[in-house]
This record gives sequence, C-alpha cells and structure tokens, in this order.
Amino acid sequence: MKKFFLLMSWCCLLSLLSGCSLSNKEGISTFDETVYAAIDDQTVWSHCELIDRSGLDTQGYPHPITSTSIYLSSCNTLNKKDAKLITELPLIAVDSAGREVLTRVTDITPADNNWIVIEEYLAGADWNQGSIRIIGMNLETKEQRAIASGGRSGGLNFKYMVKDNYVFWSAKALDETRESAIMNLLTGEKQTLVGVDYDAKVVIENGIINADDKAISIKI
Repeated sequence: MKKFFLLMSWCCLLSLLSGCSLSNKEGISTFDETVYAAIDDQTVWSHCELIDRSGLDTQGYPHPITSTSIYLSSCNTLNKKDAKLITELPLIAVDSAGREVLTRVTDITPADNNWIVIEEYLAGADWNQGSIRIIGMNLETKEQRAIASGGRSGGLNFKYMVKDNYVFWSAKALDETRESAIMNLLTGEKQTLVGVDYDAKVVIENGIINADDKAISIKI
C-alpha cells in the first residue's frame, strides 16, 4: 500500500511538471501559433506556444508561454527538423510604459536584401488589449533593428508598410497624428515626415514619398 501511494504521488508530480492531463482537467489548453511569409523559394516562419486559461479566471486571454523562434525553410515547409533556426526572440519585454509584457509574433513582412519586418504583440497575461511593436531582422547576419511601436485600441491607432528596404509607419491618438516616419533598414536611419497625416494615402516610389499628392524626398 505504501508503494502504491508513493507511485501515485510520483505520477501527480509528473503531471504537474508536464502540465498535460492535470491541466486539461482544470480547463487549461495549450496550442501552437505559427506565422509565415514566402521569400522567393523559401519560407520564413515563427513558432511559439500559447496557453488559454479560459474558465480558470475572469480574463482567460490566450498568451504565450514560450519564446518565439524564427525559422527559415524551403518553400511551404514548416518543419523544425528541416528548417534553419535564425533566432529566438525574448518571451518577456518592457513596453513603452515601462511595464513587463509577454511578446508573440503576429505578422512577418519580407523586405529587400535579406531583411524582414516582424510585428510583435505585447501584452500582459491577463490583458485584453496590448500594443504593437515592429522590428527589422536580417536573415543572414541576424542583425535586428528596433523600428517603432504603437497601440490599436483605446483611441490609439498604428499602421505601417514595407517597400523595398524602407519601412513607413504612422501613429495616431484619437484624431491627432502623433508621428509619421520612415526608416532605411540597411542603415537604421530614420526620417521624420512632418505634415504627413495618419489618414493620408502613402506611396513610396523612386526615392519619393507621396502622401495625398504631397511629394517628400527620402533623404536616408
């Protein structure tokens, strides 16, 4: 009988460590999240694991429990075994307000010269609203560039676009444009675009930014 109780105790400990059967009984479920983009004949993709605590607390919002890994593999192949690991992004970061938050990748956009732009969602485990951060990453050198961040809730708006080796972004609070700018991924240089409204139609072509037919020369 004593051996039986010892065996049961050991099984319970294993369940707690693995977070499998015991977690399922409590209503916790985990699932994979993958984001990908095609680059010529290759696929760049991210992977992390999320947890959903629905039913255990009043919030229950899915949030990451592992850091996000960035992989490069052959076209339309999302297999870790055959993929090249580019980097692993930190699970925990500090947002613009100085708060510790969890990070996960929500979008990947290819740019020129082996660069990609990664969109991250930053939020606490029990938040229903978070913020957006975009970073640049070179798939060959693994160099990273902090680009910009902003919100998409509570009266905040943030958008961006990638063209060649440039990243344009704009941020708005209520009806006020807070910032419009562009970065050259190759150099990391930033140019503030004075007078470009958040709602303006922006086109980048031949070293010129056209914002509602207002032409601005790119100097970076």
